[in-house]
Formats: sequence, structure tokens, C-alpha cells
Amino acid sequence: MNMSIRFTGSGGQGAIFAGIVLAKTAVLYEERHATQKDGKFAIQTQSYGPEVRGSVSKSDVKISDEKIYYPYVDIPDILVVMSEQAYKKYSNEISKDTIVLIDKDLVKSKPRTAYYKIPANRIAKELHKEVVANVVMIGAICGITQIISKEVIERAILDNVPKGSEDMNRTALQKGYEVARKLKGSK
Repeated sequence: MNMSIRFTGSGGQGAIFAGIVLAKTAVLYEERHATQKDGKFAIQTQSYGPEVRGSVSKSDVKISDEKIYYPYVDIPDILVVMSEQAYKKYSNEISKDTIVLIDKDLVKSKPRTAYYKIPANRIAKELHKEVVANVVMIGAICGITQIISKEVIERAILDNVPKGSEDMNRTALQKGYEVARKLKGSK
């Protein structure tokens, strides 16, 4: 397996956190294969504007069964877009095979390839915490691609979120997963 994922959004939407957790999950939480002593290999890189909030940010993750020698993602296998600004900046860096997930309410542009509209921000607002929209998107990735099992990513998320927010994050992950499974079933 060799997979690359790019999370994009505006600063404060948690694209960096999502990438870090996904990479950690692959390395530390995924079951190890009998032929592989150290589990999966993963690398995460990130970039963002000088402003803490509001500028476009991205987090790239590569996950592989083999050592990774080139840390950068040129064309992602999966692109997650959480803001219109991010779409405008990164939408040209995809192929016809890239799986694109966009926030249904925050991204109005339409990708030139097949895509899934995930109501991540809306779900997060229903949970009274917009900061969990990134966790909704992680759940959606699991629901569409099965790259990592929902149970494994849930354990990693719960180990990496602030104490007291576990139930909310678990619910966000579950809702993203459910929405994605329904969307995938309808395609």
C-alpha cells in the first residue's frame, strides 16, 4: 500500500492536526504485519501562512508498507478541502484518479473530478464545536476509502484530543463515517 492524503483548509480548521493524527495512526496504531516489525511507514509535512488563523494551510501525509524516501506529495490520492480559499490554491494539484472530499457548505467550487460533498462544518456546528469539522472529515476518509479502520483512527484521535472532549470527537468521527458510507453507496 502506498497512499498520499492532503488536508487543506483555512488556518484554525485543523488540517494540520488531521494530518498529524492520520500519520501517527498509521505508524503507532495500525496492526503490524508478520513480515514487518515496525508497522506501516508514514510521513507528514505541513505548510501554512504567517497568520495563525485565516490563511490557507495544508498537511500532507504519505502512508506506505515500505520505507518512504521522498517526503513530499505532488499529486495526492485523496484531497480534503475545507475552505474555498484552499480549493482555489490546491485544486489544480490533482489527477483524474484523486478522491476529493469537500466541505459541502464552505466550498462552492466543483472539482473537475469525482468528489464527495461532506457537511463537515454543519455537523461540527450541530455538535456546538466547529473545531471538530476536521475529525468529521477523518471519519469521511475512513468511510469512503477504508485506508484505516474507524476503530483504529478513533483510538488515535481520543489519545490526541484534549481531555473532556472525547465524546464529542467520537461523535464527530462517527457522523463523518456514516455520511461518507451513505454517499459512497449512492455512487
